[in-house]
Amino acid sequence: MRDRFIEIDILRVIAISFIIMVRHIDDYASEMFQSQLVRDLTHVSLGILVLISGYLLVKTTTIFRSIADIKSYLYKKILRIYPLYVLVLFLFYLLSIISSNQLYSGLLFYNLFNGEHILTLWYISMLMFFYIIFIALNYKSNTLRLFLISAAIFFLLIVEKLTLNRLDGNLILYFPSFICGIFIAKYSHYLKLTINKSIFMIGLFLIVLFLKHLAPSKLGIIKVNMMIVSFALPSMYFFSKIKIHAVIRKFIINLSYASFCMYLAHRIIFEIALFIYKPTSDIATLLYLYLVAIPIICTLAFYTQKFYDKLFRYKIVV
Repeated sequence: MRDRFIEIDILRVIAISFIIMVRHIDDYASEMFQSQLVRDLTHVSLGILVLISGYLLVKTTTIFRSIADIKSYLYKKILRIYPLYVLVLFLFYLLSIISSNQLYSGLLFYNLFNGEHILTLWYISMLMFFYIIFIALNYKSNTLRLFLISAAIFFLLIVEKLTLNRLDGNLILYFPSFICGIFIAKYSHYLKLTINKSIFMIGLFLIVLFLKHLAPSKLGIIKVNMMIVSFALPSMYFFSKIKIHAVIRKFIINLSYASFCMYLAHRIIFEIALFIYKPTSDIATLLYLYLVAIPIICTLAFYTQKFYDKLFRYKIVV
């Protein structure tokens, strides 16, 4: 396994762990964790994963100069996502998690435009949409072109939502985070944060979190993305500086490596685990899923990803 960005790996593990082990596991325990804080942190966690995707696209992809470059990029991204996504989509259908209409729209990623919300897997459709948009952003790119195209796309998304209102609102909510990830990667040499700046950014995160509780309906997109960036930037700085024991580092890298399959498969494992044995209380259900299902999810995801990479001889980084 190739050397990785350890600060990104740590951030990714934190985000995916919160989504699976707090937000989604809550659906199977009468929503014991449900609160405004959990909803806010879920937005932050998903936004961080989107920001990471934009960041790593820049770090692992050269600027497109030709149609051949674009074809090669699309082949890798489709290979990275689509086969495993389709497999899980069909498993969701077989387990009655989604309907036949959701299955068909999900296969073509049309769910982003027809109002079919696919539980959990909507995020994968959104990610693929951002990957396609990245072609326009990265083709013979420079700062001005990147800014203008980003602004134009964001404007068109908002206009569609305000007029036709067929678009999945998550595209608008997380698109700024995707763009922030791209800009951070491209101009990271200008973002060498000092300790004081990092403390300021953490403070900004806490202030925005507090303000969102006071007026949750106002400036939702702006506040959510401020929360995402103000958490991600200082975290990336700190995690890049800390020294980590080799065993812990390896564990973090393996979890990060498996995170895509963890996200895809966790609901399936939860469903199967609870079909085999259903505890009588919510606390017992949580303990059962934490102690039994979560280790299975992590292990299965790691070896599935490893087998998949070996099968296609392709290493997942983004």
